[in-house]
Amino acid sequence: GITGDPRYPYGAPGGSPYDAQTCAGNIVTPNFYSGKFDNFGAFTEPTQLTAGLQISYDVSPKVTLQLVAANLWNTCFGGSKEPWDQNHQVGCWYTSAIYSGNFYNPGNPMQTAFQYPYTPTFGNVFQQTYGAAANPFNLYLNAQVKL
Repeated sequence: GITGDPRYPYGAPGGSPYDAQTCAGNIVTPNFYSGKFDNFGAFTEPTQLTAGLQISYDVSPKVTLQLVAANLWNTCFGGSKEPWDQNHQVGCWYTSAIYSGNFYNPGNPMQTAFQYPYTPTFGNVFQQTYGAAANPFNLYLNAQVKL
C-alpha cells in the first residue's frame, strides 16, 4: 500500500504504488528535503565577491609598466543556509544533484550523495561563468613600449 509513503502525501486512488526496483518508467516526486515541489526562488545561492588590483607606472614617455593582480581576494557570503552549501568553502553556486526520487523506494537506505536536491557547483578553475571555485591568484607584469 501507500500508507506512510512520502511520495503519496495525498493518497493515490487506484493502482499500485510505484516500485523503483521493478518499474522501467519514472514519476515526478516532491523534494525529499523540503517535502514539496520547489518553486523558483525557493533557495538563494550565495553571493560571490572577487577583487583584483592594477597598477601602472610610467617609467619614461615611451615605457609604461603595468602590474595586474587577478583574483587577489575571493569570498562567498549570504544565501540560504542549507546543508549542501558546505559553509561556502567550496562552490559558491548550487546545481541540481542527481535526483533519486524516481529511483528510490521508501524504507530503502538513501545514499548520502543523493539525500539533498542540490549540491555545490564544482568545475575547473577556468569556468568563471559558474561560481564553482575561486580562481587561483595570478600576477601579471606587462611592459608597454611606444616606438
